Amino acid sequence: MPSYPLKGPIVYEPMGPTQGWADLRATTMEPVMAPEAGQVLYVGDGTHEPYDGVGPGVVVIKGRRSGLVHVLGFLDGATTSARWGGRMGRTQTPKPRTPVLSFNWPWEWGRSPGDYPAPEVNEGETIGYVSAARKHLRWEIRDPSPGGVSISPTQWAYDNGITGPATILTAPAAPPPRRSSGSGVLIVILMLAAATSGRRRRR
Repeated sequence: MPSYPLKGPIVYEPMGPTQGWADLRATTMEPVMAPEAGQVLYVGDGTHEPYDGVGPGVVVIKGRRSGLVHVLGFLDGATTSARWGGRMGRTQTPKPRTPVLSFNWPWEWGRSPGDYPAPEVNEGETIGYVSAARKHLRWEIRDPSPGGVSISPTQWAYDNGITGPATILTAPAAPPPRRSSGSGVLIVILMLAAATSGRRRRR
C-alpha cells in the first residue's frame, strides 16, 4: 500500500503541491520512507542535473507498481551516503554504445543497467533522513514515459487511497498597497482648502 514519505502529520508548504512537487515540513533528521516499493535508480548530493538544487542528499525511486519516479530531496548527505554504501552517483551524458533513457539508469546515467543492479526497497523502508539545514523534504513525482509530465503529490496520494491527515498551508495574503506620504499630504491640503472655501461662502 503506497504511503506518504514521512510518518506525519503531513504538512505541505504553500508552494508546490499542485505543481508536481511538494515541500513537506519535517523535523531535523526525521526518517524519510519509500512512498512505494521499487528500485533505487539514483543516489546523489543534489548538485548535478537533473537533480540539482535538492541536496545535500537525494534518492530517486522508480515505483514497481506505478512505474512513476519519486524524487526525495533535501536529505542529509552523510547518512544518505552511508545508507547506500557511500555510492553518491552523478549524472552523465549517456554513452552511445549503451543508450539509457532518462530515469532508467542505476547509479550513473549512461551506464548499462547490468553494470550495477539497482537495489530494491520496500514501501515504508527508510531511505534517508531530512537534512538539518533544510528541515523539510522535497518530494517530486515524475512520469518517465515519453511526453510524461510531473504529477501532483496530493493527487497521487488521493489516487492511491492515502487517507492520512494532511494539511496544505496557504500563502499569507498580500498586504494592501501603502499610500505614499505625498498622497496623504495632498489629501489633507485638499480637505483644508475645501473647509476654508466653505467658510468664505457662509460669510
